[in-house]
Amino acid sequence: MSKQELRGLFSVSKFGAGDNVAPVLHRRFASPEATIQWCNAQPLLRDVWARHDERHNSDSWCGLAGQAFEDLIHTGKGSNATQAFNKATAKLQAEKLAVGGAPIPALSGGAWVIPAYLSGNPLCARIRPRSKLPHKDFRFSLQCSAYVDQTELGAIGATIARAIWEYVMAGGTCSLTMYYTYGFTKAAPESGAQAICFEVNIPISGVTSIALALSTAFYRPVLMNTVSHGFSPTSGDSIPMKRELQPPNVIPLNGEWRHDRSKLQAAGIAC
Repeated sequence: MSKQELRGLFSVSKFGAGDNVAPVLHRRFASPEATIQWCNAQPLLRDVWARHDERHNSDSWCGLAGQAFEDLIHTGKGSNATQAFNKATAKLQAEKLAVGGAPIPALSGGAWVIPAYLSGNPLCARIRPRSKLPHKDFRFSLQCSAYVDQTELGAIGATIARAIWEYVMAGGTCSLTMYYTYGFTKAAPESGAQAICFEVNIPISGVTSIALALSTAFYRPVLMNTVSHGFSPTSGDSIPMKRELQPPNVIPLNGEWRHDRSKLQAAGIAC
């Protein structure tokens, strides 16, 4: 299968606003793991991944922290991403959560208050009264600069996940969708597409999917490398950042607190 045929497996959508509207290749996937499985089933992309240099796995750019890239592909789990996510989640304090009314001290359930537990307080958990809340559809796009690392991105992911889980515990329902858009240096000749977008549904019931979705390993060696060598009309494309080509009704994330904190707060996510 050629690059052109591979691009033909994506539909063409219009992204952007005002004078910055352009065609973008677009395809939906059921989960981060399903995205990896689909790419691995394409011979051209499988060849791209086979050329991955494992010597760079410990680099901050890759975000693999020594995990074999092949292991990530076959398991669909990023060990460094999950570790960073869990570490960031542990730092979040139950008192900072602000969904569903004031927290109620409890023996168990909900979120744990570590200082209360260590002091021997039997009421060291915090739960919130459940009520009927409207559905929330969280839609984020992610475009990271080269210096964004897994620690900060994982902390942002943990904050989003905690807000979603608290909302569900309070009686609401949520969905989470991530959009990963990568620019082309030269437009695709058959469609004029200036970029490609992977729209990925993120299951909110588990840690590994959310951790992988907001990880440098998924964003860079999995998807960006795939686009650079497998989709772009320019071989080994540098993948220019085209932040203006945003899908409709999304919250754009940069993977840095200095840019993303206010955006998350505007969406009702405490951070």
